[in-house]
Amino acid sequence: MGNKIRKDYFDNMGFIYKFWYRVFIGIELILPFSLIRKYIFKNTKEFSDKWVLVHTLLSIGSVFIIQYIDLGILKKIFLVYGAIRIFEMIVYQINVLLFHPYKAMVKDNHDIKNKYSIQNPYRSVVLLGHNFIEIVCWFTAASIYFSNDSVPIIKALMQNTIRIFTFNYEQVAVKLCVLQYIIFAEVLSGMILVIVSLAKFLGELLHVDLEYEQDNKNNAD
Repeated sequence: MGNKIRKDYFDNMGFIYKFWYRVFIGIELILPFSLIRKYIFKNTKEFSDKWVLVHTLLSIGSVFIIQYIDLGILKKIFLVYGAIRIFEMIVYQINVLLFHPYKAMVKDNHDIKNKYSIQNPYRSVVLLGHNFIEIVCWFTAASIYFSNDSVPIIKALMQNTIRIFTFNYEQVAVKLCVLQYIIFAEVLSGMILVIVSLAKFLGELLHVDLEYEQDNKNNAD
């Protein structure tokens, strides 16, 4: 469930790879997830799971809050935090796909025997499913906030899921602002990365050989 790191993979990466490695690893260090994990919690695995679960529930709750609670400042807080959260997911997924293997090797003094591996591909797929739900819900909350239309939440979720995959953002709001452009760009980037990451981790799942299992069962009988 992990690929052996070879030093020669990274020796010829050149300046541009190492430049963006420093940028994205640096950004990761100041994200809410990294700061809270470092200074408050110690168990990375359990904290990561709880962090994702809490934010999935928070994103779902934000849809109801922005739809039904008439408190402007609270809506803006959820809107801004949703944008920060999607940005956090984008940075982390880029790092997992491109930069964490190099980080592991650098941390281990370029030991070519070092292995970088995810903890469990099944867990990663489930977490990415949560990320998918989050992106749809944060985007739906934003579209409700910026739109003058009042539609049922289920219908809004369905409409915005379709908008994400068809790149149809024209009817989301009457008047566009900078924050909307940022959210649209984040949603598009985040969803693409979720799909790419899903493709990667689905390929690493252990596949059960049904024919082999059936043969063993017959032999046991």
